[in-house]
Amino acid sequence: MNKIINNHHIEATVLPPPTVQTLIEEANAANASRSRDKVDKSYQREWKKIIDFVTEKRSENILPPSPLYLTRDSVDLYFSTVVANLTFHPKSARRIRPSIVTH
Repeated sequence: MNKIINNHHIEATVLPPPTVQTLIEEANAANASRSRDKVDKSYQREWKKIIDFVTEKRSENILPPSPLYLTRDSVDLYFSTVVANLTFHPKSARRIRPSIVTH
């Protein structure tokens, strides 16, 4: 792309705009980097509880075998049977979702 500004011929290269997928990947990488830096012990404890829960339910054949721990079924079952029956401060409850997202 060439322009004339104040009687000067300026040549500029126009780069194609980034694709939406590229922007999403960059944002995810940045978020993951920030998330890893901010993981504290309470998030780690909650993550371990989820892993233990899913492992137990798979051994009882309540959840199907899978290489993934966070599936729609496992998260739904955890929240409906464990989280729904917990009694704790609301601020503590807010740590469950980020602990899942972080890991």
